Formats: sequence, structure tokens, C-alpha cells
Amino acid sequence: MEIHVVSEKCAERELWASLLSNTAFLDLKVIGNDTTTIKFDELTASELIIFISNSFNEHLQNVIKQCIVNEIPVLCVTDEIEEETYTALIHKGVRGLLNGKKASLDIIKTAIRVVTEGGTYVERPLFNPIRI
Repeated sequence: MEIHVVSEKCAERELWASLLSNTAFLDLKVIGNDTTTIKFDELTASELIIFISNSFNEHLQNVIKQCIVNEIPVLCVTDEIEEETYTALIHKGVRGLLNGKKASLDIIKTAIRVVTEGGTYVERPLFNPIRI
């Protein structure tokens, strides 16, 4: 399975590459692109793309949209996210959303399996609801 890991932080990419390589995802390809400059053409061979970011800016959302239109499954990992962004990613067709700080190895493996098999894996909202 070819998985692309996209993150602006080198240490984060290396951590995820190591984690995934040690969990039977043998054919892992790590893309070292900054999330603000990544181009869709760099991702076309992927069976799964994991975007790791706390800022899903307009450029990154456009790349995600292109992946979805071209039927490349997308899993987004974030530590915090605004409610509007969370909702927008789900409506755009992101098939997985994980909390990077709280996801165990079993959750990560399950999310990858579910997403690559065509399902959706979304953790509870990663934002704190406002109570009125």
C-alpha cells in the first residue's frame, strides 16, 4: 500500500513514517512537502493520503478536494480544529478525521483500514462545543 504523509513539520513526517512502517504498512512513501505548497500532481500514485495539520488553509483544502474528486482517500490528522473547518472537511468528502494527540496505534490502524476499504472513520468532534 502506498501511503503519502503530508505535513509541514519534518519531525512529524518522520514520526508518522516510523509509526506506519512498524505496523505492517510496508510500502510507505513519505512526502516532505509543506502543506502550503503541496501540489496534487505529487499525490496521484497514492492509495491513501494522510494530511497532518492544525491549519487546513484554503490551498490545502483545494488539494484535498482534488484528491477526493480523483477518488484518492484522504485521512486528516489534527490536534485542534475549528468547527467550521471540521464540518467543511466532512462535507468535501474527507473519509477520516483523527485527533493526533489522542489517537492510539489501534485507532490509527483501524482508521486507515476503514478509509482504504471505502468507509469513513471520524472521531467525535475535535473542537469544544460552545454551550449557551
